[in-house]
Amino acid sequence: MRTTAGRAAALAASCAVLLAGCGASSTPPTGIGGHTSRTPKSQPTPTIAKPGKSCNAKLGVPVTFRLPKSPTVVRVAPKRVHVYTGRLASYASAYPPANGYFLKIPLTLAGLGPGTWQIDRLAFVIHAGGRTVDVNSGNGGFSGASHVLTSTFLDKGDVDKTNLVIDSPASHGVMSYEPKGKLACSWTF
Repeated sequence: MRTTAGRAAALAASCAVLLAGCGASSTPPTGIGGHTSRTPKSQPTPTIAKPGKSCNAKLGVPVTFRLPKSPTVVRVAPKRVHVYTGRLASYASAYPPANGYFLKIPLTLAGLGPGTWQIDRLAFVIHAGGRTVDVNSGNGGFSGASHVLTSTFLDKGDVDKTNLVIDSPASHGVMSYEPKGKLACSWTF
C-alpha cells in the first residue's frame, strides 16, 4: 500500500511524462474556445468554369469554386429561402426586420481541395427591391436566428452548415457570392 506522498509523487511523474509526450508549452493557446487561431496567406479571387455574370444558378444548386493556379476548392450550396416578417426568436432582444423581410437561406460550405479558403460573411449579398443588402444591413444580426454565417476558414474536409440571414426590402431577388467585391456566382429566388 502506497502512502499519500508516494501517490502524489507518482501522479506528478505521470503528468510530467504525458505533458512531455504531448509537446506541452507554457504559452497558452490563442483564439476562442481554446482553439489556436491561424491567419492564412491572402486569398486570391476565386474562379469557376464560367465566372461572373454568366454563373447563374437556382437555389439548391451547389457551385464549386477553385482558386486560380491552386488546387484549393470550395463548394457553396445554398438551399431554398425562408421568408419571415417578424423576429426569429421569442426573446425580447430579438428584433423584427427593419427593411420588411428576413431572408434565411441555409448554406452548406465545404472545403474540397488542399489549402485554406477564407469565407467572408460580407461576400454574400442580396439584390432585391432595387437595393443591395448584406448581413450588416438592417436588423439581420439581431433577428434571433441561430447557426448564423460567420466569417471563417475552410480546409479540405471541413463542412460548415449555417444560415445566411439578411434583412431585405423584398422577398424575391438574387443572392450573390462576391468575394473581394467581384461577382463569382448568383442564385435567383
